[in-house]
Amino acid sequence: TQLAMGGRDAGPEAGAHRKGEAEMKVSSAAKRAASVSQKCFVGIHGTWYDLTEFVNLHPGGDILWKFNQMDATEVFIAFHTKPGILAQASKYRTKMTYERQPDPVKSAYAKLSRQLVKEGMMSPEGTAGTWLFNAVRLLFFFAVSVLSIKMGWFACGGVLLCAFWQQSGGLMHDTMHTNFTYDRNLDYYFGWLFGTVFFGTNSEWWRREHNVHHALTNSYTTAPETQSKHAYNYAMPDKVKAAEGDVDHGFSVDYQMKEDVYAQNEDVIHLFGKNDPFYFLMKYQHFYMLPAMVALGRIGILVDSWRHGASLFHWFGFALHWVIVGFVLSLCPDWFSRAVVYYVSSLCEGGLHIQLVANHYLNNWDLDESIANDFVRWVFKSTHNIGGPAWFDWYHLGLNLHIEHHLFPKVSRANLRTIQPKVQEFGKAHGLDYRELYMSEVVPKLYGAGARVAGVRQKMN
Repeated sequence: TQLAMGGRDAGPEAGAHRKGEAEMKVSSAAKRAASVSQKCFVGIHGTWYDLTEFVNLHPGGDILWKFNQMDATEVFIAFHTKPGILAQASKYRTKMTYERQPDPVKSAYAKLSRQLVKEGMMSPEGTAGTWLFNAVRLLFFFAVSVLSIKMGWFACGGVLLCAFWQQSGGLMHDTMHTNFTYDRNLDYYFGWLFGTVFFGTNSEWWRREHNVHHALTNSYTTAPETQSKHAYNYAMPDKVKAAEGDVDHGFSVDYQMKEDVYAQNEDVIHLFGKNDPFYFLMKYQHFYMLPAMVALGRIGILVDSWRHGASLFHWFGFALHWVIVGFVLSLCPDWFSRAVVYYVSSLCEGGLHIQLVANHYLNNWDLDESIANDFVRWVFKSTHNIGGPAWFDWYHLGLNLHIEHHLFPKVSRANLRTIQPKVQEFGKAHGLDYRELYMSEVVPKLYGAGARVAGVRQKMN
């Protein structure tokens, strides 16, 4: 038995352009039907699984709805590395199948994933020293920040407070990927400590959005699914109109890469409603894009992470964060010096923000159904590495090796350098462009991208 599937096999309508908006592709009829379906069928290795009752039990959240009636084989491989996971879902297996065309890239990816598992790259084995060193560095930055403020070196204290936040954010990233102890429950609480308490970001929100970001990087749709319990947090069209393909603009699937105040790529222009004031201001975004990224980056991520609400546990963690910040600022003699400490620390985060956005900003976007069907190739198309020496990985938090991280998100940060030659060899063998930028190139390229999009927008109505 076959089930209709979105993506490249959905027929000529999939990826068609909306009349008058040549840059925006339109979701296929199959995807539009899936977006309002009450049944969640996800394809893995050519078999459909009815996961409707499992969605609320899924440890990774209700991201499953975003793969409704789509092939998720490679994404499943990327996130599920423990043997026997699929066998545990046997009761959800249906008799319905779909055809997976032979693909050497997909086959080689699965083989390489199995190899890395056997080599212990996706386990805590041998990583304890790395995490201990990270924890010591984290506490060192905090202690020296406090000492600097006590000595009256307020700007220096702000820089070091930023370093504490930055390292905390990196450890939140590791733990919420379950790459710290590889115990989901234990890593969740470590993520709460490093992310919500130390960094000040709602780590629960971050994990939810980051899972989608990894699975469907730089993706959008004109048929946003409405079944997710968190769908109400984001702009949604009329359900009936969306199912008919009657929408005025696209909708971001990769929430983490969609910004509210500028468009980093031409494909993103059409994710703004015509009445959005920033749709107009986009014509001039090259004047404010980079300054906003640096000056307001921390404020923006705090607002984003908390404006959709949180559990009481995370609100409690956020309160503890402000107790820590309050303690640091209480060491200052007056409000001006407190403002210097806090804003310098916030401003310094801009350097990390620039690196993080450069990993994906300089790349195109596409429909979620197309990306899901070609996950491995899309990682190479949508991701840059940041070049530099291994001794500087501590600053980049390991995210400079972003191609490796997106292909194999369950590989510990401590092992990314180890697998890098294998990933480079994999890309070369299959004609996949392994792209790398240096930080000296990033700012000019980001400015150029912002100016290019502004120019495109100025030529539009």
